[in-house]
Amino acid sequence: MAAKQDTASDREIVIKREFAAPRELVWKVWTQPEHITKWWGPRGFNTTVTEMDFRPGGKWRYVMHGPDGAEYPVRGVFREVVPPERIVTTDEFDEGWQPPQPIDLPSGIVATAVFDAIGVRTRLTLTISHATVEDKNKHAAMGVEGGWNSSLDCMDDYLMALTDEVTVRQLIADQTKAICEKNVDKLMRPYAPDLVAFDAIPPFQTNGADAWRQTWASCLPHFPETFAIETRDLRLTVSGTAAFAHWLFRFTGPEKDHPAMQSWMRLTGCYQKIEGEWRIVHEHCSVPFDPHTSKALLTLDV
Repeated sequence: MAAKQDTASDREIVIKREFAAPRELVWKVWTQPEHITKWWGPRGFNTTVTEMDFRPGGKWRYVMHGPDGAEYPVRGVFREVVPPERIVTTDEFDEGWQPPQPIDLPSGIVATAVFDAIGVRTRLTLTISHATVEDKNKHAAMGVEGGWNSSLDCMDDYLMALTDEVTVRQLIADQTKAICEKNVDKLMRPYAPDLVAFDAIPPFQTNGADAWRQTWASCLPHFPETFAIETRDLRLTVSGTAAFAHWLFRFTGPEKDHPAMQSWMRLTGCYQKIEGEWRIVHEHCSVPFDPHTSKALLTLDV
């Protein structure tokens, strides 16, 4: 009886994952060094990108740094690059690397990453092909599936943080637009019911979104018909279900002498993800003052 011939699938390890992020963002996180270093490698590892020539025929080199200080240099050559759908590359440990414990390393590894858009989500299919079934078994024995799944867990966490950052930044932009449109309903949408707000004008503390709505409803009619908001130095930090932002802003417009156009102010926003939606739970608007004169400092030239 003739021996059974190995098929391609016999020599493959396939790993699938779905991310709650658009394909274009997943592609960037997979291919750009500034993102790769934030997630590549099993949890607890750090990664350095030492070479990245992202094109067919281009080379890449990464060094994974283990929590025990051990280094794992890997390299490859891109065979196919089809943005944002498909990447095919060779994958091997760098020349001269020796594992901490002697093992028979697999060879002839080719990795194919396919990115499918599923609405606003992305499905990744990673197919790791080997020259022989023996090489596949060697690779599996090294824990390649566990390592990749741990790495993709890190990628998922990183994508979630990036996606949340984009969402909060858009929330801030939408609020800025709503103020300029004098649209109180739109402005109030992201506020949590139990909001606490500190304002630069009386009352200095406002408790609850309903009271904050009344403040804005009484304030906006005093603004000019046409005005804009200039923002500087926006800084945003997102961690889990909490986010914090601070920035400088001022009102601008054709009515230069209008009282609202005379000062720079500081704003701090505290955001919480509640039932999947980002809400503003605290807002603090202020201006600095000179303690010697008790006068507000309204420009950036002090």
